[in-house]
Order: sequence, then structure tokens, then C-alpha cells
Amino acid sequence: KELVFIKGFSGVGKTSLARTIKRKVGSIRGGYYVEGKFDLNEGKDQPYSGIAKAYCELIQELHTNNRDMLLEIGEKLCELIGSEVEPLTYLIPELELALGEFSTSSYSDEGNIDGMQERWKYSFRVLTRLLTSYVKPLVIVIDDLQWADKASLDLIETLITDSRNINPLMIIGCYRSNEVDETSDLAKSIQSLEEKKSKFGFNITHIVVKSCGISEVNQMIMKMMDMDDEESTQALADVCFQRTLGNPFFVIEFMSMLQREDLVKFNIGSMKWSFDVSAIEEETFSTPNVAELLESRMEQMPADVKLLLQVAACLGPTFRVSILETVWKNLSYAQSKGFGLDAVPKLIAFIESEMLIETIFGDKHRWVHDKVQEAALSLVERGEENLKFDLGKVLFFNLRGKELEDSLFDIVDLITSGKGTKSVDFASLCLKAATKAKRLSAFQSATRYAKSGIEMLPEDKWTSNQSLTLELY
Repeated sequence: KELVFIKGFSGVGKTSLARTIKRKVGSIRGGYYVEGKFDLNEGKDQPYSGIAKAYCELIQELHTNNRDMLLEIGEKLCELIGSEVEPLTYLIPELELALGEFSTSSYSDEGNIDGMQERWKYSFRVLTRLLTSYVKPLVIVIDDLQWADKASLDLIETLITDSRNINPLMIIGCYRSNEVDETSDLAKSIQSLEEKKSKFGFNITHIVVKSCGISEVNQMIMKMMDMDDEESTQALADVCFQRTLGNPFFVIEFMSMLQREDLVKFNIGSMKWSFDVSAIEEETFSTPNVAELLESRMEQMPADVKLLLQVAACLGPTFRVSILETVWKNLSYAQSKGFGLDAVPKLIAFIESEMLIETIFGDKHRWVHDKVQEAALSLVERGEENLKFDLGKVLFFNLRGKELEDSLFDIVDLITSGKGTKSVDFASLCLKAATKAKRLSAFQSATRYAKSGIEMLPEDKWTSNQSLTLELY
């Protein structure tokens, strides 16, 4: 087993480096590469979110590519852990695709906390052993580990130290080094893993990704402009380096800004790019950081595009067009502005053409970089005051069954962003989230959701809603 940590500042190319292995893994018969990502919104509140996304992607791909094998995995999983498979389906809803007619109705979450945690860890280990016995090799990339909850870090350790799993497994974790200090959960987890690698027989590799030097920035610009004369772009590279400090993502955004502002132009007659370095220096002397550049770019977009960016940002690092359409048709702000009810596909196509999002598969999309999502979230903070709360309400009242269950944590987090909200319905939803978190052995999250539910109860809760109040307490 291999564990790789890639660290560096935001935008230096950590995820891009991890993805360089994707084609190699895909060329191996039976090999799979999947990604998960922790979200700034979810942070440490939603248990296991980044890991769950990776496993959901793997199950979806197996369901598409080899359904018989997935059903065989599900059958063996049920034989090995029986009703203990139910908590796994809370975290990985797609796992139900592998279970067929198996019923989890006999599952019980009774017992002490330590016992529940051990059962949960054992179940996840068995699932991973089974998956890696069929999928060889399995490479799991977990991005933005600096936002991971402690339970997720413990689960990664549980999987990589599983001495009974003799199958090939690589876990790649990417994180922002400037947001992790020696007192953080991530730093402590890495130290613990270093101490255990010899005993449990796995390797750890640390990779540091740094910003580009002036020479590398010049190479990037030459590639963008399809030019092969280093001297002709050197002065532009010097300015670009001064403004971006060689951060690759910042370089790309800075060059895009120059093109939008007509400071870099393509001459049809000569079929070459032209620019005035002195004008660029003067116009960009007070250029803000890349986040502000992105925010400024978004602010100039049409009102309906801006609103969709904000809604998508609230839904997380990945989102589905079908969910966006549900929100769009029921969000009062969109209706009051007269935005078209069927406008979402066209707006998504526009945002994708602006290289802010990209398609994963089907109607599922993701932000091209977390800095883009952060910029869109900043519009939320400055824009419609109760957008997150309104979005949570729309999802709560319009999603049903599996869709509601799969989005439970997201919906509760959005609804609890509202200040002083009192609602028995929402308190009941918080109880569902607390119960689900408890079954996942994420007890800190369960406590937080229960407290949020209590805050939403009316003053006379012990007389008007005694049963619900008692369960929350």
C-alpha cells in the first residue's frame, strides 16, 4: 500500500500533479482512479464527505462499466458484514446499486460509542478489501485535506493500516501547506502514520509543489501564445511573475484578465499575439490577488449567471444540473427577477465556456479550482442576505426520498445558516442529520446537529413538542 501527501500553496498544481497518474492507471486492465474533495463550506462539519465522494464515484463507474462485478461485490459484502452494511449506505448512497434485494432492516445502532466506532471501521475495511480485490490497482485522491474532519483522517489511517488487505491500494492526499500547522489534526495524523508505517508495512511519500520561477512562467506564456522565441515574451513574463509570484493558477487567471482588458491581443493579419509591456505594467500596478480578480470577473457577468454561480457554490465542490434546476424553479429570488425557469442548461453552458466549471460525467459538474468556488461564495456573502437559508428551504421542500437523504447534511447546513429560525420541521430534520452522523460514528457532528435542532424549537418545546425535544437532548 502507498500513501502520498502532496502539499503546497493553493493554485500551484497539487491536484494537476496527482491527476498525471490517471491515464497510467486507466491503461491498466481493472485499474481505477477516483477523486474526492473536502469542501470549504462543509469543513469539519460533514463527516467523511471527501472520502464518501471518492467511493461514490468508484461505485458509479463500476455500475456503468461492470454491473455484474459490482453485484458480486455487494453479495460478498452482505455475506461478510450482514446488516452492518446499512451505515455504509448512509455515507455511500450509491452502494445500494450493489446490494440488490438485500435488506438492512435488522441493523441496530444500539451500544456504546467505542463499540459503534469499531463496527464502523471494520465495515469500511471489509468494503475496501473487497473493492481492491476486484479493482487493481485502486488509486484514491483526496483533495483539500486541510479541511478534513478528524473522523475522516482517522478513517484514512484505518484503511492504510489494514494489514489484512494485501491488495494494491494508493491513497493520495493533497493539502494547502500554508493552512496546516503542527497543532492541526492533519499534522498530527501524518505524524501518527509516519510512526506506524514500518509496523503495518506501507510506504509514505511526501511531495512539495512550489510556485514557478520566472523561466517557467515564460515557458507557460510561450505555450499559451504558441511562440518559440523566449526573448519576445521575457518582459511580459517578468511582469506576470511580479504580479502572481509564479503561482500557475494565478498566472493563467492573470493572462486571461489581460486578454479581456485588451492588453494582450491577437492580430489576425500577422496571426500573432501583440502586447505593450509598459501599458500592462501601468494598468496592472495595483492588481489585486487572484480571488479578487475572479470576484471582479464574476461581478461583471449577467445577473442570472451570478445567481447561478452563487447557488452552485453553496452546493459544494461538485453539483448536479438536476438539483440546480429544482432550485432555480423554486427560488423566490430567481422568480422575482424574472429569470427564465428553463434557463439552467444554457447558463451552465456559458459558465463552462468561461472555464469556471467542468463536467465530471452526466449532469455532474465541479469547479475547475477551489479558488473559483471561493470567489463565487464571496458573492453570496455580499449579495442576497439569506440565500443559503432560502436554498436549504427549497431543497427541503422539493427533494424527496433518496435525493433528500443523500443531501441531508448539505440541506441542514444551509438551513442552520439562518439566524434565529424557529421551525419544528427543521428541528426534526436536524434530528435526522444527528442520527445519521451518530450511525457514522461522527459524534462531534451529531452533537452539533442536535444543538442546532434544539435552537430551532419554540420556547414551549417541553409542552408542545416533548418527544422531539427529548430525542434531541
